[in-house]
Amino acid sequence: MHRVSPAFFADSAERLDLLLRVHQQAIELNLPPVLILSGIIVDSAFDRCAISRVGAQGLMQFMPFW
Repeated sequence: MHRVSPAFFADSAERLDLLLRVHQQAIELNLPPVLILSGIIVDSAFDRCAISRVGAQGLMQFMPFW
């Protein structure tokens, strides 16, 4: 199980912005917001600067060429 570091949630305005963006995009794509949030937890543990060993980047670990 991944642990989410409190450092990624230090700024409440940033946290709210992320949650609103996730909710907006999920609704537009007709997906449950919790599905997107769970993907973010698994992929990056909410680290916006996460980079995998194969080069995937960001919250949802997309490859740069996508």
